[in-house]
Amino acid sequence: MSAQGEILDDGTFRLTTSRPGDGALEGRHRVLIEVPRPREGDLAGRREPPPILDPRLGRFETSGLEINVERKDNQVILKLKKARLSGAARKPA
Repeated sequence: MSAQGEILDDGTFRLTTSRPGDGALEGRHRVLIEVPRPREGDLAGRREPPPILDPRLGRFETSGLEINVERKDNQVILKLKKARLSGAARKPA
């Protein structure tokens, strides 16, 4: 059973499995980070902005992130890698 949560502006997050804020099941879990993509129409003719996080974080197999949930109040710190910008992505449009 998967848990999910939204990362807030201050970097904190709370996981939910069945009910809001109920946490994750006890045990080791692989973690992925999904960055929301702009919806069609939100860009209004502009190019999609370059990714802010390393795209490998979006897959369990490549994120390298794991957490261990114990039967207590868990404080988890995940260190994330920024995306590398290609030369084309650095140039203004």
